[in-house]
Amino acid sequence: MTEVISDRYSVDDIERAMDRVAEEIEANRNGASLLPLYEWFEQQLEARRRRQSTMNSVKARLARKRGGI
Repeated sequence: MTEVISDRYSVDDIERAMDRVAEEIEANRNGASLLPLYEWFEQQLEARRRRQSTMNSVKARLARKRGGI
C-alpha cells in the first residue's frame, strides 16, 4: 500500500479508522493479517501531521516577513 490517502480525510478520520482496525486486530484470531493496513494508516497519519507542521512553518515565516520581524 503505497498510495497516499486523499486530503478529504482529516486527521480525526484517519484516527477513527485506526481505532476500528485496532479493534478488528484484537477481536479476530486472524487479526494480525490487518497489521499492514494499520501500519499504512500510521504512515498516512504521520505524513499528514508533517505536512500540517510544514504548512504552519510556512505561515509563520510569511507572518514574520510581513510583520517585519
